[in-house]
Amino acid sequence: GGRKGKGKRKSSQAQDDDEEMFDPSQSQSSQGGGKAQAAWNNMSGEDKKVSVNKIINFLLQRDADKRPAKRADINDVLKVRASGNKAPPASVVDKLLEEARKKMLHAYAFDIVEQESGNLNDEVSTQMSQGGAKGGTKVYMLINALKVPVDLPEAPEPPQSQDNDDDVDLDAQRKELERRIVIEKRARLIGLGDAAQRTPHWGFALTCMTLVCLKRYSISEQDLLDALKDLGLVGSNSYPGIGKPSEALKDLCDQGYLAHPKRAKRDVNRDGQPQVKYCLGLRGETEVTRTRMLNWAEKVFDEKMSQATRRDLLQEGVDDGEE
Repeated sequence: GGRKGKGKRKSSQAQDDDEEMFDPSQSQSSQGGGKAQAAWNNMSGEDKKVSVNKIINFLLQRDADKRPAKRADINDVLKVRASGNKAPPASVVDKLLEEARKKMLHAYAFDIVEQESGNLNDEVSTQMSQGGAKGGTKVYMLINALKVPVDLPEAPEPPQSQDNDDDVDLDAQRKELERRIVIEKRARLIGLGDAAQRTPHWGFALTCMTLVCLKRYSISEQDLLDALKDLGLVGSNSYPGIGKPSEALKDLCDQGYLAHPKRAKRDVNRDGQPQVKYCLGLRGETEVTRTRMLNWAEKVFDEKMSQATRRDLLQEGVDDGEE
């Protein structure tokens, strides 16, 4: 299937530019045997290519709402009338997902990440159980793999002809302009573009993630709701572009910006009742990044934090060797 997601922050990079163009019809797996391998070999190159494109199109559609897709949904997309309206065997779907992931990385710089819906430490799960999915059900989501700098590059001057025919400088200007356009498009696509292009939800989402960040990446639901109340957002009230904060928090978990840490199952409040906690989700860690959250905190409080505090918060819970 797709890459296994992890609860801790991990940088994700697109494949090298000089990688050969991916062709599903030429792909062969060295794993598996017997019936599973026979089922894969019996698929024509065209069928493989069509199936891979179906998966990509479906995941792109789901990503428009930042919603993960259940394995059963992908199976439905792959059902073929000629085969009795049945999806391919699970082993074949695994191979198709892996081929789709390679193509997504190479052509679009998005990674297809596989999660277990029952793994609260990794990612979103609440909405999957509400949708009828049992614990441990596989779900898939797209995660940006193209590095988007926190500070978008300044707009360079458009290339202009020069009397001295300095082709080298012109070429450098064109490349810089192209790079900036690519970065700006990706920033808009994943919600990090200019404020005017963001959804009304974005300010709320970034505020919630920042509050989790400042609480060292684990905050109880009650503390989070209290903090939002101090900002004028009462959990039971509805606000334009946000709705009820308590429900909006569930949406942020569904979308992978927030998550519930595994240890939340054991936490209880002063009354002995289970206590819900929030941590950063995979999309929050990899697409938004902790640096943006800390920058947002400094902007809101209009005060720079010390370098020691900033470094401490950036490295909290990050294994040695991770950026």
